[in-house]
Formats: sequence, C-alpha cells, structure tokens
Amino acid sequence: VVTIPDAHSADDVKELKTFGLLLATELEKVGVPDADRAALGSEMRQRLDALQKLELNSEAATPQEFSNVLQTVPWLRNVECRTGQGLERALKTLLQQRPHVLMQPADVDELKRRFEPAALAQRMERIALEAAELASLSAEKTRLYEDPLGILELGKNALRDRLKQRAPPLAKDPEGFFLSPDGTTLVILARTTLPSNLLDFDRPLMAAAQRAENRAVSAFRNLHPKLSTALKAEAFGQLLPGEKSGALDVGYTGMSAIYVENELTLKWDLVLNTGSSLLGILLLFLLIYRSFSLTWKVTAATVYTIWLTLAFAGFWKGGLSLLGGAFTAVPVGLGSDYAILVFNTWQGLRADKNLSSSEAMALTLARCGPSILTAALITAIAFFGVGFTHLTGLAEFGILGGASALIGCAVMLLALPAWLCADESRRLQKYSDASKPSRPGLSFGMPALGRWLEQKSARAFALLLSALVLIAGILVIRFGPDPGIETVAGVRFDPELGNLRSTQSRAAPLRARIVERFKIGLADISVLIAAPDDDSAFETLAAIQARLRPFVERGELSDNGSVADFLPAPNDQRASIAALKTFDIDDAIKRFQSAAQTRFGVKGAAYFNPFLRHLRDVKILLSDPRPLALSDVMRGPLANVLASSVKLGASAQFPVMLRSAWLPRNAAMPAEWYESLAAALESGSYPGGARVEITAAKMAGFELKTSTLSDCGWITLAVALCVALALGFTLRSLKKCLLALVPLVYAYLAMLAGVPLSQWLGWDYSLNFVNLVMFPLLLGSAADYGVYMVFGHFVEPRLKLGAMMSATGRSVLYCIATTLIGFGSFVTSSYTGLLSMGVASLWGYAGATFGALFVLPALLGAGEKNE
Repeated sequence: VVTIPDAHSADDVKELKTFGLLLATELEKVGVPDADRAALGSEMRQRLDALQKLELNSEAATPQEFSNVLQTVPWLRNVECRTGQGLERALKTLLQQRPHVLMQPADVDELKRRFEPAALAQRMERIALEAAELASLSAEKTRLYEDPLGILELGKNALRDRLKQRAPPLAKDPEGFFLSPDGTTLVILARTTLPSNLLDFDRPLMAAAQRAENRAVSAFRNLHPKLSTALKAEAFGQLLPGEKSGALDVGYTGMSAIYVENELTLKWDLVLNTGSSLLGILLLFLLIYRSFSLTWKVTAATVYTIWLTLAFAGFWKGGLSLLGGAFTAVPVGLGSDYAILVFNTWQGLRADKNLSSSEAMALTLARCGPSILTAALITAIAFFGVGFTHLTGLAEFGILGGASALIGCAVMLLALPAWLCADESRRLQKYSDASKPSRPGLSFGMPALGRWLEQKSARAFALLLSALVLIAGILVIRFGPDPGIETVAGVRFDPELGNLRSTQSRAAPLRARIVERFKIGLADISVLIAAPDDDSAFETLAAIQARLRPFVERGELSDNGSVADFLPAPNDQRASIAALKTFDIDDAIKRFQSAAQTRFGVKGAAYFNPFLRHLRDVKILLSDPRPLALSDVMRGPLANVLASSVKLGASAQFPVMLRSAWLPRNAAMPAEWYESLAAALESGSYPGGARVEITAAKMAGFELKTSTLSDCGWITLAVALCVALALGFTLRSLKKCLLALVPLVYAYLAMLAGVPLSQWLGWDYSLNFVNLVMFPLLLGSAADYGVYMVFGHFVEPRLKLGAMMSATGRSVLYCIATTLIGFGSFVTSSYTGLLSMGVASLWGYAGATFGALFVLPALLGAGEKNE
C-alpha cells in the first residue's frame, strides 16, 4: 500500500503511479535473487520445489530446463497495480499463438465483413488518402501497410474486453490503476506462492519484499521526483539509519505481513509480560512481608517453576509457540498463591503455638497441603481442558498452564518449605533470637472486615448488597447496550480473526485504510470447484454465476475474478472455431490482392506483402484449431497468472479444480447471510457430478466461533464435573462445595457484565476467541479461593470470622493480588488477544475478590449457630 498526504497535487498523483509501476516490477522478482533464496529454510525450499514441480510439465522439460525454472519462479504471483499489468503480455502472446481463443463468433462476422469486395474497395481508397499524408518510411505508414484492415485492432479490442471484464473493484482510476478516488492510496495486489500461515516462509518473503522496495525507491530517486521517499533497513518495517519518513510511504498488509509483525511484537511482549509480572510479584512480597529473604525465595521458586515447565515444553514439542509462551502467567499468578498459603500458615503456627520451624512446617503441610493440592488439581484440570480447543496456540497455552500448575504445586510444597526451614536453621546457628517469627504481612483491613461480619446486622447488609449486585449484573447483561450481531451469553462477541493482532501493527490499519478510501470490503469469498474435466468445470462455473445472480442484483455481492475472465469456456471456444472454419482465408487473400492491385497496381500492392504473410501464418495456425485446455494454459504464458485459480491433477476423480473469487458489498454481513450463500451453491447437482465448496475468512471466523463455543462449553462442563468430584472428595459436603463456588459465580458475572459496562465507558472490549478460555480458567482459579476460605473456616478448632479473615482471608487477598499481577500483566501486551484476556481477567478476578472476601464470609458467618 503506497500512500501520499491528503493535501497533494496532480503531479504528486502521477509520481505515485510511476512509483507504483516501479515497485510492482521489483515485486515480480521477489524470490528470484540469491539474497532472497539464501534466507529460505530447507523445509520451505522443499515445499516450494514440490509445488513448482506440480505446476511445471516435468515430462516435457529436460532436467537442466527443469532446474532452471525452479530457480527463477517468484514467490509472488500476478503482481499488479493496474488492471491487466502482467496479464496483458500473457494475453497478447496467447492471441498471437492461438488467435481463435479470444475471438467470438461476432468477431468472425466482423472479419468477414472487412473482406467483402465493396468494403475492401472503400478501405483501399481510404488507405490511399492516409498514405499520401504520411511521411515516407514513417512508423505510422509502416503500420498502415502491415495492418490495412485493422485486424490487429480487432484482436486488441477482444483483449481489451477481456481485461475490462476482470477489472477488480479497486480499479476506480480511468487508467486502470488501483488508486483511491481521493488519489492518496495506491494498492499493489499479489498472491503468495505458499500459504500465508507459514511463518518460515513469511519472514524471508517480507524481507525480500522490503529489498524490492529499496530497489524501487532507488530507481524512483533517479527520476528526481518531488515526492520524498525512504529506504528500509533489514528489520521489517524499520527505516535505514539516517533515513527519514518521506511524503511517499510504503507499507504492507495481508496475512503474511500481519503474521510477521505479530511475531516481532509478541516475542517482546512475552518477555515484557513475564518480566513485569515477576517484578510485580517481587514488589508485592516486599510490600506485604517486608522481607528480602522471603521475596527472593518465592521469586526463585517461581522462576524455577517456569524453567521446569519450559523443560517440559521442550520434551513435549521441542519448542514453544508465541501464544503458548503466555503460560508464564500461571506460575506467577497462581503458583505464588501456594507460596503465600504455605508461608502465612507456617508463620502463624510458629507465632501462635511457639513451635520450631520444622515442627510448624510439618503442621503447615498437614493443614494447608490438602487445600493446595485440591486447588492445584482444579487449576490443572481447567488448563488441561483448554488444551482440547481447536486453536492450536490456545491449546498449547492450556497444556503448559496445566503442567505449570502441577509443577508449581510440587515446588511450593517441596522445595519452598525446605528452603524456608534451611534458612531458619542457619539463622538459629547465627542468632540467638532467630526463632522469633518475622513480622506478619500487611492485613489490608481483613481482620476488621471479619470482625464487622461477625455482627448479624452486618451479615444481613452484606448478603442484601450481594443479592443486589447479582441482580444488577444480570440486568446489565440483559438490558445493557446493543451487543451487535454476534453474541455469547448475551454480550458482544468479536468473530473477526483479523482483530486478533498487534496494536503496533501497520498492516491492519493499512487494510482499514483501503476499506475506508475505496469504500469496499476486502474479505474474498472463494468458491472452489472440483470437476472431472474442463467442460464440467466451466459449465459449473457458469451455473455458479447464475445461482449468485440474485445476490449480485440485490447489491450484496460483486464478482472479483475467475479463470473465465482470462479464458473462454470450451463451448465458447468451439463456437468461435466453428465460425472461423466458415471463413475462407485463401479466398480472403485473393480478394484483398485483387482490391489492392486494382487501386495501387501490382507494384503498389507489394507494400501489403507483410500483411499477406501474416494472413498465411494465421491460416497455418487455424489449420487444426482446437479448444485451449487448462493443461495447455498451465504450460503457457498465463500459468503464473492462473496458478492461484487453477489446480490440475489434484485427484483421480476430480483432476480439475477452479477457484473463483467474490466480494461482499457490505463487510458486516451476518453469519446467516453466509449460510444462505453456502446453501445456494453447495446444494443440488452440477454438470459431470462436479463438487462445489465455499469458503471465506469471515466464514472461518463464524465456524471457529461455533467450534470455540462448543469447545469451551464441553470443556467447561468437563472441568466443572472434575472440579465437583475434586471438591466432593476433599470437602465431603454438598454445603461446603456450594459455598466454595460462590467466588466463581461473581467472577463469571463480573466478566460478562464487564463487556456492556466497557461499551458504556467507550472501551473497545468484547469477548473473542482468546479471552473466551477465561470461562474454564476462572472455573479453576476462582474456585480455589472458595476452597481456601472453606478450609480456613471449617478448620478445628473453629475460628471466628475475624480470626479466619486475619489468616485465610488475608492469604486469599494476597493470592488474588498475585493472580491479577500474573494475568493482569497481559493488559500491557500489544497483541489484542492477550490484551483482551488481561481485561477479562481484571473483570473476572474483581468479581472473584468480591465473592471470596465479602459474600462468602457473610454466608459462612450466617451458617454459624452461635453469634
């Protein structure tokens, strides 16, 4: 996408077009220079070679020719910034080789008319007048004798009609350039040779495109333009040192550019998120415990957990994906919870019962070990459930998160207690008063809250407020702002995969700029035809166009190109051939010679010999005309243009595959519209038993939404069942199990109500494919807080609410703080998926905090028999 400022002149637009042609020419070479291929990995080399071998007729090529072709096939196909660029040469070559291919019966009738004796005589008189006005040996006079009847013009018109047929909606400029009506945005279109979801291909591709851009910039500067430009560095999207952004700016959009940008930013994001969350944990422990020693131990234990999980990832997959790397939030946010419970319980026992460090630790593990094990098991179940989603990145995040929860539990119950006791033993040897427990952590008002809730009136007020919050949350979800077309649980859902991107991306805003400046949508709908032969394929293509005509007439759809734009159907070619066979070229030559000699004499008629030779060549070409098969096309000049639309030999039953592209007029078409489109095309029968399938990025998003909702639904159900079994086995009481789930109810409520509340506040937040996994994750982690509180309340001897909140309530508050630091750190991410997960976690854990530290203590106190 090449842009110039909104305030510009007509000369600026001319320079923009000039640069566009230069850049398109250079982009056609991407993948051919040695510097481009040197950056390609061995696996991608093999994939490219395998693909190119399929497209090349290897049986008709010598090994050396075959090798040469493999080394010169570019990575971008059909590069053009104006209608027909790169295509016109191919069609001209095709017209010269097989003139009948682009001609229609009406063209043959016109050809016959021009060879009628009266028309010939009239034309000869006009030629005599025109020749008299032209200078001798001039190019114009030479062309006049070489094509006296304008037959070449007839072919050019046929070619021009072909090019006009396949003009995309972007071609709004009179010259056919893909230039926005305001003259500020020029688009260069290209298709990648390999799929854009291959990062190992996208990296060298975008680097090669940037080198091509530099070559175009250098050539453009040699023209001494008024518009300034800038050269790029090796790093994608970065300027060369010493360069400044110019008035003419170049950027890239499309999935290849988005993938590369996402990788560049996500790597840094994961390092930043992990580092900031570890720093947050460190500062939190320093604040609440005021102990460098404890802070170091917990931080070291957390880092150790991350390191062990990375070792597991290496053993399991041999590597780590970018989204899978987000698992570090688990040991930071949840693993440190276990450390808090261990340390707080150990510290309290030493202070209250005057026990030695080892005796207190033994009692600590006996007392809080079951709750930690239960919480870790619940959390691991929730994360492992996410591992069954169809989104591979999230599935990896789930598996690693579950493994990290179990590893963190083991580290905090085995390694951390050993470190605490060993450190205490060293202090005993060095200081006589070392057995004195360190100062307790800050209470943050938890004891006072507990003592207040010991009053019956306070509990009544708390329970009434809890009920009002519950009702208000439900009303906000039900009657909040209009969520839009796509919803989940009554709140807004974003099904656009393209919206899961880096906020620092230039590719996504450029895509939005195209939509804004050209007033079109860019989501291609691809219709795929699998047919047994060429005739069936083209007949099916015609049937598809007929079925889609109502959508076009209603202004919902526009044709964006197919193989029929370049090549007539076999039946149309046969009709043209039949018409040509009725044209006697020998008789036409005799008529022309007679008319020329009559007007110019024998000597004068000799000037037309080049034209007569051309007619005899055409006679040879038409001696045995036959329809041009797709197999011939894919070995000819159109092969590179049609490579993305034609695939041969895909299967024995359906060896011919065609792709046609269509554009929705409205980018906000609902899922039901796409379903009606699919029903119109995929139902019924087609010629020759051909099969038709329809696909689109939007359809993939809608299907992925259905799949993800289904995944999250059964995963949440399965996790809920496992959590219920774990709670039942541990708590052995239905009442206690229901109480432990109170924080989860308010966590879900807050996360859902947070969407319409965010809309009211003007925040761009909604549920999406990534943050949807917070439902099973909250089921695991929010239930943990209920487990801790229930265990803390029902411990023997039974504690009053004030004492329980001073111990367990304070620990739970610390745990929630660490979890918010772990998952909340995602709000600093530049990747919108992780950022939205961070926002969802903030809403969800805010609700869990209210449920665990306000609602649940009130319910626990209300269940006591004695005040």
